Amino acid sequence: MTTTEIANELNKNNWYRKNDGSEITAFQIHGRTRTYSNLFNRNGAIVSLVEQPKTEKSFRPPKWHRDEIILALDLYHSIEPREMDSKNPKVIEVSEILNKLPIHKERIDNVKFRNPNGVSMKLNNLKAIDPEYDGKGMDRYSKLDEEVFFEFQKNNDGLKRIAKQIKKTVSNSELTKNLYRIGEDDDEEQLKVKEGKVIYKLHKHRERNPKLNKKKKENYLKKYGKLDCEICGFDFYEIYGELGKGFMECHHKMPLCEIEGESQTSLDDLALVCANCHRMLHRELDSLSVNELKKIIKKRKLRY
Repeated sequence: MTTTEIANELNKNNWYRKNDGSEITAFQIHGRTRTYSNLFNRNGAIVSLVEQPKTEKSFRPPKWHRDEIILALDLYHSIEPREMDSKNPKVIEVSEILNKLPIHKERIDNVKFRNPNGVSMKLNNLKAIDPEYDGKGMDRYSKLDEEVFFEFQKNNDGLKRIAKQIKKTVSNSELTKNLYRIGEDDDEEQLKVKEGKVIYKLHKHRERNPKLNKKKKENYLKKYGKLDCEICGFDFYEIYGELGKGFMECHHKMPLCEIEGESQTSLDDLALVCANCHRMLHRELDSLSVNELKKIIKKRKLRY
């Protein structure tokens, strides 16, 4: 069909109206089909649907994680609406970064996973959320898309900082492989980590360095003569005897917002904590420090 024929059908059947109530024009149809180049072919004024390749097994991309939406939103605020096309080099670049994130396991070598078309569609989803966008966008966005959009609506600097952290982390291929090997906690889905899963995995990777952990314990034992939790004072050896000798977990104290993929972890960045205190710290990793958790315990002890 021509763009004029499409516009006439939409207006005649009252299938679409602009915000001011006026009818859509052939020129606007031409612009919309250009925006969604993954769905339409254009040959002059003639518009046709892109033929989708037939495969033996269809691939349904997994839901977008917070990290991925942050990267898409950072791009959304960096380019003009007319540039949110699958052929835009910046869209292609973000697609390549998304494919490096150590999040999804079932996606390697799949050409459909977070490809430029998928990124372009996500950007057009964000248009539908954006109250400042003078257009319609694609309204098949998720609840998480909406939450992340409005969370950073007035904090573009914070958005750019986190996006830069994620990009810098996955630019190191060896580090990315190590992050892939880190399993997820049972309650990780309930964690509200502002920086997302990639930086959270980087945090866990830092505090699981076996050589650094061993050195931390040796220095602490030499200084205090025992290994007790720096927060609550629990001593595994005192309670469990030989079974608990030398056992204590390490917590990386540096706030997530300050962790960089290429920076080194020092002994001062680690705190020796028992499993319970470590778990509590991770429940509010963005805001709860070792000293603050220690104060919470002290207050409760005084109360009882």
